[in-house]
Amino acid sequence: MAWETVEWACGHTGKIQLYGPQRQRDSRIASEAGRKCFACWLVEKWEQEGDPRATKPDRYRLAAAIAENKNIRIFNLPEDAPASDSREALRAERDKLLARLAEIDAELGKDQKKPDEPASRKTAAVFADIRDGKAFLCITSKTSDLLCPAAMREGSDSAYDIEREIPADGNPEIVRSLIAEMEKESGLKLEPSQTLREMGI
Repeated sequence: MAWETVEWACGHTGKIQLYGPQRQRDSRIASEAGRKCFACWLVEKWEQEGDPRATKPDRYRLAAAIAENKNIRIFNLPEDAPASDSREALRAERDKLLARLAEIDAELGKDQKKPDEPASRKTAAVFADIRDGKAFLCITSKTSDLLCPAAMREGSDSAYDIEREIPADGNPEIVRSLIAEMEKESGLKLEPSQTLREMGI
C-alpha cells in the first residue's frame, strides 16, 4: 500500500492510495492523469443531474470529503465557489460577444469614412463673388441661402460665413486648394458653382 501523487487533467493535484505491484500502480496513475479529479467529476455529475448539492458554494469541499472516503486526497480545490447558473453564464457570454461586435462595427465604420469627414456632411455651393475688383470664393451656412438658387449665383449679396480671396493669377489648382481649406473650416462638402466648373475647377 502506498500514497501516490497524481496531477489530474483538470489541473488539481493530490494523492491516491494504491495497492499492488508498482507496474499496476503506475498504470493507475497514468489513467488518473488523463481524466478530471474525483471532485470535479462529482460536481459536474451533480450539475447534470440537477442535484441540490451542485448549487452549494462549498460543493467542492463536500466532493473532496467524499473522495477522501475513497482514499483520494485532492489539493488546491476552491474553498467556496459561487454556483454557476448556465443561463446566467450564457447571458454574460452573449453580452461580451455583443460588446465585441459593437467594437468591430465601430472599427469597420472608421475605415469607411474619409479622415476628418463627419458621418453626415451637408453639401453647399462655393461660388465666386467679385467686389472692389477682387475675386473671392464664398460660402454661407445659412440654410435659406444654401437652398436658394440666388446663393449659388456669382455676385449674390448674401452675408458669407467663409470666404477666401482668389489671387490674381489664381489657377485652378490654387482655387481647388482654397476650396479644400474652406471645406475643412466649414465641415461642409462643397460643390463648385457652374461658373467655377466652367473654369475647370
